[in-house]
Amino acid sequence: MIFANMLIILFLTYYTIYMITLLFDKNVRESVQITNIKLNELRIIPIKTVKQQKQFLDLKHPKRQVVDKNIKYKFSWKPGISMLTGIIKFIIIVQFYLFIFRYFKIDLYFWQAILFVILFPILSNYLLSKFDLQKGGDLSVIFRY
Repeated sequence: MIFANMLIILFLTYYTIYMITLLFDKNVRESVQITNIKLNELRIIPIKTVKQQKQFLDLKHPKRQVVDKNIKYKFSWKPGISMLTGIIKFIIIVQFYLFIFRYFKIDLYFWQAILFVILFPILSNYLLSKFDLQKGGDLSVIFRY
């Protein structure tokens, strides 16, 4: 398998996991929609106050919750199971795309992979923006209209 195919498979896997999470997890979907609506409202304002800039950064890059040092640690299996589930989803989706690429004998050149890596996020964010579910850290943010 050539490097261009592996690059595209990893890119497709990343976006597939994001879309599957949005499709099946209602809480994640609603929180992404609410956050994107608030971010878009703040993006419209041309000159922001310091408070609005801080609010924008807090929404765009949320801080992790700090655990109070006085509360005793309570063991839970949830983080480990969540990590294993994520790894299993990743492996299954990569194997699915590998099977598709091998079955149809798809061999792409590197320039086609670069073109795909640039255009695919723009197109997927365009479709996701119809439901206010777009990702914020991709190239399509630069090309807003």
